[in-house]
Amino acid sequence: MMHDLHVETRAVDDVEILTLSGAIEQLNFADLAGAIGRSMHERSARIVLDCTNVTYIGSTQLRELLEFAAYARTRGGDIKCVGLAPAIRHVAALISTNGELDCHASVLDAVASFSAEPAHITA
Repeated sequence: MMHDLHVETRAVDDVEILTLSGAIEQLNFADLAGAIGRSMHERSARIVLDCTNVTYIGSTQLRELLEFAAYARTRGGDIKCVGLAPAIRHVAALISTNGELDCHASVLDAVASFSAEPAHITA
C-alpha cells in the first residue's frame, strides 16, 4: 500500500463535501466508496470530492469514481472534483464512458455549480 487514505465529510446546504488526503488505491477504496454510497443514499447525490491533498489515484479506482458520478447524475446530482492533478484529469477523460468528471478550482466554485444546474426529476 502506498499511503493511507483519510476521508472527512461535511455538508454545505444539500451538498456533501468529502475532503480526501493520501492515496486512493485498491486496498483503501472501500472506505471512500462507503462514504460516497452513504452520502448518496442517506443525504445527497450532490457530492464534492476535495482532492487537493490526494497524491495518487489508481486507474481502476478512477474508473469506479466515474461510475459513481454517472450514478449520481441519474439521481439528479453529480460528483465534482476540486484540486485533481492535471495528469489524473487527463486519464479520467481517456477512460470515461458516461461523462467526464466535472472539475473546479475551489470547493466554493464546485458547491455553487450545483445551484447553476437545472433541476432533475428522477423516478
